[in-house]
Amino acid sequence: MEKLRIAIIGVGSMGTKHIGNLSAYFKDDVDISGILCSSPQSTKDKASQLKLPYFNSLDEITKELIDGAIIATPAHKHTLIARQLLKKGIPCLIEKPLTTNAREALDLIQIAHENHTFILPGYIEHYNPAYQALKRAIALPFRNVKAYRIGTSLNSKPGTSVILDLMINDISIIHDLMPKTNPVLSANTMKKNHWKNDAKIKMSYSSPCFAEIVASRLSPFDDRRMLIKDYNYDFWEIDFLNGTIVRNNIKVHENKTSVTSLQNELRNFINCIRGTEKPLVSPRHALNALKTALDLEKCCRDEEIKQKKSHWSLMDSL
Repeated sequence: MEKLRIAIIGVGSMGTKHIGNLSAYFKDDVDISGILCSSPQSTKDKASQLKLPYFNSLDEITKELIDGAIIATPAHKHTLIARQLLKKGIPCLIEKPLTTNAREALDLIQIAHENHTFILPGYIEHYNPAYQALKRAIALPFRNVKAYRIGTSLNSKPGTSVILDLMINDISIIHDLMPKTNPVLSANTMKKNHWKNDAKIKMSYSSPCFAEIVASRLSPFDDRRMLIKDYNYDFWEIDFLNGTIVRNNIKVHENKTSVTSLQNELRNFINCIRGTEKPLVSPRHALNALKTALDLEKCCRDEEIKQKKSHWSLMDSL
């Protein structure tokens, strides 16, 4: 079978991981046809360091030269880059969030449709073998969920809030478990730190059930767990970092395979290009997760204003 030609746009932390995995585990399926960084000089330097070919600009990247592209730039650059590539009919794996604006995300989905190509949103936790096992076992709808996604930095993206950077992973998972529902959103901004780095939110459903998510870039330890009480009142704990599932205090799953979530995502992208699979996470699902994340940012801003007004009212009363 002929190798696919993949371009990597953005070679920071995530782009480097894509390159490493494609080179190590998919060398029989893929050739990296070139990389492109934020400037011509940084592109040349990175290409020299990694011993890879490179492109001088997006204009050089055509459907005749590549079969697909991975966009791993900062989120605010996704729209400009993806729009140009999708208009050329090039399939794109776009790291989350799809964009930083719901209207732009919808625009990209329409461009992909008009040019007979596709977008694979990079929501890596959906590819976690532990999550796949959980979905097969859990009784839905859930009754409540508590999610924790915290760490010291977790490869934070400058200019992107913790909600769009980290929490959106858990928003996407919760949407996957509770499709076709519109929760009421609320925020409880943590007082020690600004909500852009430390946030706690609640999503309340009419079922009735609720989901709480805590996300932080300032924790001294890493934690990526989700605690779920399902429809049958069974208690589940999934540890995305360690690949384990506990049901009613008994471990029922541990990832035995050495295949990682990122490798599963890349395999899905390769097979989608070959036409043998569809994206595990649809662009519409990614759009809905983005809309919820943006609404939650607004909740945090509103709560921040409310707290400030309350503070000054108290000061005035003294």
